[in-house]
Amino acid sequence: MGIYRFLLAYCVVVEHLAEGVPYVSHTGMFAVFGFYVLSGYLITRVLRDVYGFAFVPFWSNRLLRLYPPYFLLFLFGLALIFGTSHAAEFFPAVWKSRPELSDWIGLITIFPMGISPMNWSFRPVPSIWSVGVELLNYAVLYMAVARHKHIALLVAMAAAIYHGYSLWHGDDLSARYFPFHAALLPFAFGALIYFYTHSSDARISPRTALLLCVPMIVNGALAGLLGGVQHTPLFETLFYLNLAFQCMAVIALALMTRAPFPRLDKLLGDLSYPVFLCHWLVGYALVITFFPGQSRGIGLMTATLVASTVVAYIVCRLQDTVIEPLRLRIRTNASTGHRTLDAKMELART
Repeated sequence: MGIYRFLLAYCVVVEHLAEGVPYVSHTGMFAVFGFYVLSGYLITRVLRDVYGFAFVPFWSNRLLRLYPPYFLLFLFGLALIFGTSHAAEFFPAVWKSRPELSDWIGLITIFPMGISPMNWSFRPVPSIWSVGVELLNYAVLYMAVARHKHIALLVAMAAAIYHGYSLWHGDDLSARYFPFHAALLPFAFGALIYFYTHSSDARISPRTALLLCVPMIVNGALAGLLGGVQHTPLFETLFYLNLAFQCMAVIALALMTRAPFPRLDKLLGDLSYPVFLCHWLVGYALVITFFPGQSRGIGLMTATLVASTVVAYIVCRLQDTVIEPLRLRIRTNASTGHRTLDAKMELART
């Protein structure tokens, strides 16, 4: 699943840095919903199989995973925005306005951004809004959705009703994409995928799993050939087909007998989050350093893919050195405690 996460992160970079190329204007949007499905599956799995819903170990490990890389890149972003003269020209939507107190609260805590992401007009790390969406949905998973498959099903149905009503009401697609309650649908689907695959004895080969990922790729390519993001019923259909095919891909990966290239899979999976966070900053740094006057496009996007991967690798090595030993200790202790509790409960039943 690490390679899958990494490719999704690359799709986000492609959309953001290839400005003016309509054929890839949807790739980030489609990929983000893929991230949400995968997160719903993975967080449900670790809550149930590793942490046993233990509050402190789970949340401390999540925060240690998400916040240190963000704060490192956040400081880098502040230096670029306030230390250079052309940041606002590169990305005026979030680098032009100056922050107020409420902005700093959201920037430091992250999760408030998930409620109404586009209201946060100052974001040194522009993509951080979706991490706010993830954190709020982690809370929903922890409190309810990951606890029982029937709850996950009810939440998925409620979220589907919201999406259906929004479509019927004529709301813009942004109402079904940006806020955390819109993301409840893919997160709940991810949780349902865990409940299905965890109770299933079915297993598939890596080759079959790859074939089951093809519809997602074909759907994304078709959306591109038709011109990318559009406010049309056809694009809305492709948007929801993407969600269905992302679910199919996650099911396939969850049922896979073994992960091919496990070391590469882990490495690329680790790189996906910092690539997702840093690509805007890296793109702008490339412009002011090597490509003065260059606008966003295919050339800058290609250079940013390479440079973001390098920056992400450095961030990961720092994370591995400073933070990961602590996270491993927390996870190991939580897993041991969870297994001990399960053994006691089993003993009590006998």
